[in-house]
Amino acid sequence: MKSIENLFLNIYKGIVHKELKKNKNTNNQNNCLNRYLKILSLIITCILFNVYIYSQESMDTFNLSGIKWKKRISEHNSGPGNNTFGLHERNVYLDKDGNINLKIKKTGRTYSCAEIYSDSFFGKGRYEITIATNTKQFSPQMVLGIFLYDQTASPHFNEIDIEYAQWGNKDIENAQYAIHTNNNIEVSRFYIPKKKLLSKHTIDISNQDIIITTSIYNKRNNEFDLFEEKKFVNPQEFDYRNTRFHFNLWLTDTPEKKVGKNPKVKIKSFKYTPNIK
Repeated sequence: MKSIENLFLNIYKGIVHKELKKNKNTNNQNNCLNRYLKILSLIITCILFNVYIYSQESMDTFNLSGIKWKKRISEHNSGPGNNTFGLHERNVYLDKDGNINLKIKKTGRTYSCAEIYSDSFFGKGRYEITIATNTKQFSPQMVLGIFLYDQTASPHFNEIDIEYAQWGNKDIENAQYAIHTNNNIEVSRFYIPKKKLLSKHTIDISNQDIIITTSIYNKRNNEFDLFEEKKFVNPQEFDYRNTRFHFNLWLTDTPEKKVGKNPKVKIKSFKYTPNIK
């Protein structure tokens, strides 16, 4: 983009120099110079506008594991949880190690939540996700979503969820798998340890089944130990052609929204292997 800007400016300088040489009269030169200064100001305005648009796109787009991810921006309260999204520059950011970080941030009297989604569409196959966070810092109102979603496929939206969530109730399990169908939501709840966690999650989608697992990193053997696994029937109504992958961190729609110690979620890796059968 910079080379194009320089080309325009050099062409402009050449035109001005040529015109000034043609107009020897001082008054004519002044009029000519004023006219071209106005044109120059318009050119500069256009260049600055293009730079702004380019920088905004760069700020709202992230690369992880060779895949482009876009930040969701919603200035008005919307779902999930009747929240705004992406209004704080630190809702979503890339750290020095190349991890995408999600964080809920205070904006004025309210909170701005975080969500990213893949620029690419995905289908049947195997998904492998590695994240790091401190679940001990989560409040019962906080929800971490790791999920497949197609906004055009109402009412089920091809939605397959892995969620760290207590839905505002501190006395229930703090994690679940969920499959949304036309008629209901099939849910499998479980308890995940409240501590610093490095966890790996997989979603395997075949023609018949959906198998979801969660494994937790074990320092003693330097491996991920299987922690939870659930097999679901793949709903016949699912069509994965326009399905994107999402991550979000948000607050449930309760009278009192709390973020606890406001932990960040590090998305360390994402891998998709298509089902070629």
